[in-house]
Amino acid sequence: MKRWFDKYLEILFPRKCPVCDDIIATGGGRNSQKSDDIIAAGSGRNSPEREEIIAAGGGRNSPEREDNITLQSGLICPECIRKIHFVREPACKKCGKEIFDERVEYCSDCVKHRHDYEWGVPLMNYDAVGRKIIADFKYHNRRDNADFLAEEIYKRAYGKIRLMGADALVPVPMYFLKKRIRGFNQSEVLAKRLGTLLNIPVNDKILIRNRNTSPQKNLEQTQRINNLKKAFKANDIPHSIKSVILVDDIYTTGSTVNACARVLKEAGVEKVYFICACIGRNT
Repeated sequence: MKRWFDKYLEILFPRKCPVCDDIIATGGGRNSQKSDDIIAAGSGRNSPEREEIIAAGGGRNSPEREDNITLQSGLICPECIRKIHFVREPACKKCGKEIFDERVEYCSDCVKHRHDYEWGVPLMNYDAVGRKIIADFKYHNRRDNADFLAEEIYKRAYGKIRLMGADALVPVPMYFLKKRIRGFNQSEVLAKRLGTLLNIPVNDKILIRNRNTSPQKNLEQTQRINNLKKAFKANDIPHSIKSVILVDDIYTTGSTVNACARVLKEAGVEKVYFICACIGRNT
């Protein structure tokens, strides 16, 4: 019944490519295939794209891969996936930003600023294409973009995420009035998609945003830090949760992730990691 309902919804609201916005011809709806057989759209068996996925901890040879997970096909045009600048190695060992010197372990931002999280995994660089995908997701109700983002994170970073040993995924919260106006929290939507793929529970109760803040994108580094002071609060942490992964849409300087990690650790969480859809360049 659910399968037919999904097909009906697909006819009414056909899936669009997150890059070019064209309707995607899926060849019969959301036909899926086992993740063991997934190769990134537009990539051949021996392509550099596929080698990147395997090197990042995903792909066919990942020893801990969830072979019972079913991924959707037809989430992006084969031509358009080549336009996305996925984060490549060498990358900062802390925040995951691309660096341009293999001899360097940390980006200039992480050298200059102390972080309260352990380390993180970003998916894409925050350039024009990445900005469009996230903006459509957040401001134009393109929640289906979360399917594409979650599956690419799963395929490209599965091994790294498993190393985190997380007990829960925690979406970065929105202020309740802002969430009511938008209708959803994009970080929560992405976290739930990832939780299903990774078989990690999502907990959106232990971290709340108790103060409305100015948009971070308009602020300098010091202003960002001050803007987030006392913006987050941790509720009682279950004894079973010792390690969590914060899920957010964009990481720029790390101020938001740091603020969240700080209050979670003060509340008793031992380790805090993060996953984000996009990451900015060094400031």
